[in-house]
Amino acid sequence: MIAEVTQALVDHLLAQTAELELTWIEAASLEAAAILTQDRLQVCLYAIDEQGLVRNASTTPTDQNAAPLALRLSYVLHYSSTDHLEVQRRLDRVIQVIRSTPVLSLDSLAGAVDRLEIRLHWPSAEELNSLWVAFGRGLRLAAYCQIDVALTPP
Repeated sequence: MIAEVTQALVDHLLAQTAELELTWIEAASLEAAAILTQDRLQVCLYAIDEQGLVRNASTTPTDQNAAPLALRLSYVLHYSSTDHLEVQRRLDRVIQVIRSTPVLSLDSLAGAVDRLEIRLHWPSAEELNSLWVAFGRGLRLAAYCQIDVALTPP
C-alpha cells in the first residue's frame, strides 16, 4: 500500500502541473548507486514512521476490527538539472501545488485508506545534512513533504 500512496503523490503532482511535460515527475531512489534522470523531479520516500495521533485511538470493546495502521511517510522532492534556476522554478511549482491542493485523490486507494493528508516539511540543517550523507550524495536543493495515512486493515 505504501507504493500506491507514493504513486498517488506522483499522479497528484502531475495532474496539478499539466502545463509542464507529462513525464517530468517520477518515483525514484536517491541512494548513491541510483542514476538520477536529468530534468526530472524525483519523488523519493526516505522514512516511514508510526503516526502517533491515530496510534492512541482505541476501538470500542464491541468492535471486532483492528484500528487503522497510521503511518507518516516522509519524502524528498528533488529536481535533477544542471540549470539551477530551473531547479528553483520547478521546486517552486511543486511547493505551490502542495500548499494549494493538500488532499490527494483516494480513487486509486479506495477501501484501503481511511485518511490521506499531505503537507510540506522543513527539516533542520542537521537533519538535512544527515539525510544527504545517508544517501551518499552532497546536499542538494529540494523540497520535503510528509503524508499521514491511516491504512484500513483488511
